[in-house]
Amino acid sequence: MVAPRPAGPVLYRQHALDEDAAAIHFVFKIDHRRTAVLPGQLAVVDLARYDLVGEQRIEIMDGVGLHRRRVPPAKAERREPGLHRAEHIACLFAQGRQTIDIYGGDYEHVLDLSGPRQGIEVRYVVRPLLEIFEGMLANRSYEACEFSLSNYIMLKDRGAAWLHAVPVFPYRAFRHSTLYVRRDSPMQGPADLAGKTVGVPDYSMTAAVWTRGILGEQYGVHWSKMKWVASGRQRFSVIEGVDLTMTDLDLETELAEGRIDALLTPTPRDETLPKGERRLRSLIANVQEAEEAYVRDYGVYPINHVIVMREDALARLPRLPQALFEAYADAKARAYKRRLGTTLVPWGMRHWVKMFDQFDGDPLPYGLTPLNRSVVERLAGFLHDQKLTSRKLSVDELFLPQCRALAA
Repeated sequence: MVAPRPAGPVLYRQHALDEDAAAIHFVFKIDHRRTAVLPGQLAVVDLARYDLVGEQRIEIMDGVGLHRRRVPPAKAERREPGLHRAEHIACLFAQGRQTIDIYGGDYEHVLDLSGPRQGIEVRYVVRPLLEIFEGMLANRSYEACEFSLSNYIMLKDRGAAWLHAVPVFPYRAFRHSTLYVRRDSPMQGPADLAGKTVGVPDYSMTAAVWTRGILGEQYGVHWSKMKWVASGRQRFSVIEGVDLTMTDLDLETELAEGRIDALLTPTPRDETLPKGERRLRSLIANVQEAEEAYVRDYGVYPINHVIVMREDALARLPRLPQALFEAYADAKARAYKRRLGTTLVPWGMRHWVKMFDQFDGDPLPYGLTPLNRSVVERLAGFLHDQKLTSRKLSVDELFLPQCRALAA
């Protein structure tokens, strides 16, 4: 008897049959309009996260009925040298699939990014960015995703041949607003940081790399003149020569109680409090004025994130760079046409026109334009100067030839 076609998404359950592990259930959505399962990326995330071993039984319920597939341990372990188990299993299920899931942040310019591109069905999935970054660094969890540009450059410096970047830069931000001190601090500006102790959640995050670089470039205060304190688990080990101390204590509390002098963070909790209850203030009094001076004097609107893809995804979908670039470029063009946000706040349209005039009609240019090359090169230089890479990598070392040729 044929099961009735379901009205909504169908469930895809995967069980671990390892004798030493309890059955773990993963539930995913599957396109019920197809009889063929659309596996791949989601399986990679959880297989890598739970590091399952032993035989894997896959149960697929689609609009026709229940199907079962097995991946015996022997087959799962016969993989190419250097290929993670999760990637290998993903390849077994992805045969013939012309679909890619791209994971990234929730921005106006990606609202309608999903759709067919270059014969590939591109599906955009919003996830918290820190979750994406950590999953990619720890487990290579995603076939394609938004990623920290500084961490990507650091990976390439360390010989990561499994990851490639597409010259799409979905997130840029000035970093003058990341420096905080107590409201009663005597410090009046960045020059006062010399000899002080500065806390930072993750020493290698792109926001911190840009901020330290800007301190030296715009304000003449080299990062080596400060003592650094980082909290929690760091994404990368820091090369010798950095005065960095690790702590398990909360850095924002440490600053508020006077045990460190300043804090470098994009999102302090203090900012969420009513204005009268805040204990911290920006070290730079007029942030926007300082940012406008930086872009005027140095021509830089800092790039923070880049789109990356795994080598096995590129092998499976040779047109993937073109598909991703086209999807992002088209979505951004539609967002520019809609002028999102101009109807939500006072003077929104006036500000929109002013900003587009200031950035030559495109605040978020994609592709390796001369301007984008100079920004990436500057960040690579900051990384080397801050002892996060062994040398300054060139732009051409960071992008494959077929990716360097992409242009909007």
